[in-house]
Amino acid sequence: MLKRKGSVLAITVGFSLVFTMLGLASIYMSTLQSETQEKQILSQQAFWLAEAGIQRAFYNVPSNLGPFQENLGNGSYIVPPVQQISPVRWHIKSTGTVNNISRIIEADVGANVIDAITTTGSLFAPGGGGLNDQIDPDGSYKEHYSFTFQEIFRMDQATMQSMMTSNPDSGNNPDTTDGVIWVKNGNVKITGNWNHSGIMIVSGDLEMEGGHFAGVIWVNGKCTKINGNDVIDGAIFVNDPTSGQTTINGNSAITFSTTSIDNAFGYISTSSPQTIHNIIFWEEVT
Repeated sequence: MLKRKGSVLAITVGFSLVFTMLGLASIYMSTLQSETQEKQILSQQAFWLAEAGIQRAFYNVPSNLGPFQENLGNGSYIVPPVQQISPVRWHIKSTGTVNNISRIIEADVGANVIDAITTTGSLFAPGGGGLNDQIDPDGSYKEHYSFTFQEIFRMDQATMQSMMTSNPDSGNNPDTTDGVIWVKNGNVKITGNWNHSGIMIVSGDLEMEGGHFAGVIWVNGKCTKINGNDVIDGAIFVNDPTSGQTTINGNSAITFSTTSIDNAFGYISTSSPQTIHNIIFWEEVT
C-alpha cells in the first residue's frame, strides 16, 4: 500500500514538473513572440519616419537643402544636407529612428526621365544581339507605354513652345542652335555631321541616319529609324498615334546619359523649376 502511494506521489510530482516546464516554455515563447512583434512595429514606424524625412526634403529642394530634423511621436527623422549632384539633380538620405531601431531611405530628385527610349509603339533591332546591343544600358526602354508631355516636362506643349530658343524648318538636318529646339510642323531626317543638344520637339515623324543629339527628344509622330553609332546621348520619347515600329541599329545607338538630360533641362529649369521636381530614384538602404 505504501509502495502504491509512493508511486502515485512520484507520478504526480513528475507530471507537475512537466506541466511547470511546459508552462514556463509557453510563457518564454509568448514573451519572445511579443518582443518580436514589438520590434517589427517599431521598425515599421522607423521606416515611415525615414519616408517623412524624404518627403520633407523633396518639397524643399531646390530652395532649401537642409539639414532637416523632426521629432514625431516616440521617434524622429534626420536628413543631412541634401547633396547636389548637378544643377538640376539632388540626392536625399533620410534616417528614421524609434527606440534605437533605424531605417534608412535614399532618393534622387530630378527630371522625370529614366529610360533611353520610351515609345507608345514597338521597337525592333535587326542585329543579332537585339535591343540590348543598340540601347545602353541594357533594358533601358519601354514599349507600348502610355505617357504625356505634362508627365515628362511638368508643363504643356504651348508653354514649352513659348520657351523655345530655336524654331527651325522641318526637313533634312534642320538648321538650328542648341537649346529648346521646336521644329516647325513636318517630318525631320537627320544624317551626316549634324550635331546639337538641348530639348528638341518634332511635330511630325523623325528618322535618324547618323548625326548626333545630346539631350531629350520628343516626337509627336513616328520615329521610323535610329541608325548609327551613338546617335542619341540622353533620351527620346516617341508619342506615335499609330503605335508604329521604331527600328534601331548600330552600336549603342541610344545611350541613356544623365549628364545630357540634366544639361537639357537646364535650359528650362530656371524659369520653370517644377520641371525637375520629381523623385526619380528611391531605395531602402540596409
